[in-house]
Amino acid sequence: MNIVFGHTHQVFLACVVAMLLGCSKNAQKKDAASSQQGNGAAADIRINDTKPYPFRFVAYGDMRFAERTSYGGTVIANAQARQQVIAQIANEAPAFLVVTGDFVFRGFHAEDWTYFDRAIKPLRDRGTQIFPAIGNHEVGPFPTKAYGSKALEEIVNDAEEHVAARGLENYYKEFPNIAPRHWYSVLYANCYFLVLDSEIGDEQSNAAQLPWVRTQLDSIPSGIDYVFVVLHRPPHTALTDAVHKPPPWLTQLSTLLEDHQKNSRPHIIVIAGHVHNYERYEYRDVAYIVSGGGGAALK
Repeated sequence: MNIVFGHTHQVFLACVVAMLLGCSKNAQKKDAASSQQGNGAAADIRINDTKPYPFRFVAYGDMRFAERTSYGGTVIANAQARQQVIAQIANEAPAFLVVTGDFVFRGFHAEDWTYFDRAIKPLRDRGTQIFPAIGNHEVGPFPTKAYGSKALEEIVNDAEEHVAARGLENYYKEFPNIAPRHWYSVLYANCYFLVLDSEIGDEQSNAAQLPWVRTQLDSIPSGIDYVFVVLHRPPHTALTDAVHKPPPWLTQLSTLLEDHQKNSRPHIIVIAGHVHNYERYEYRDVAYIVSGGGGAALK
């Protein structure tokens, strides 16, 4: 597996914009056949491509589209760099796009999604499929004091649960192909994707997601070489503040993945965002990538 980096006019020096996966001719024939078999996990979404190898897909996140690029004196995004990344993705013409969340600044605000739609028109025009993960800016909670009253004034007196519900409604309108799933799986050629929800706020949903991951891992179809786990918050990051420190359930997820990797042939790769930068780690043979250089202010 090769990772291709894209530089956006010296603005983001470490933004993952494309991944290229290739196999030998013999492996292509074997994987293409076996990945279509009915054994193993039943993926929620199967992408059919008669000539998948070699192929590219893009994995990144944290665009934060909104009417403005700063609120209350706080810069939320670099609009020029954000659009340069999207233009480069369109030029790469990937098989599909995986986004680790924070598409918009205010998920509850329908107008922010309008700006997102306009910006990704080059990708829509090419028919590029997008497989999203939920970010904290889709559902909150939103720190109303951090960005001034104007940006978040419509939710100052609103309950967090209602704000989250409004965000999810807009999110599923944008991505009806995955509604109403908070987490789901995608199968393409020799790759299997587990797209998770790291923004769950209740123990009941947390308790449901991890067993689902375990069941999926235990029944990966034959012919799969890579299992990509995609989510917004990274299980490992250099940032240790309260906003970015992984919650306990993500530590449990890491342990589950790493324990599974010991006896698994497919290589497990975790791709996250939330941290607006590029980071890469490896723990017990599991690769952890943070690809949060989609345009949000660097951290």
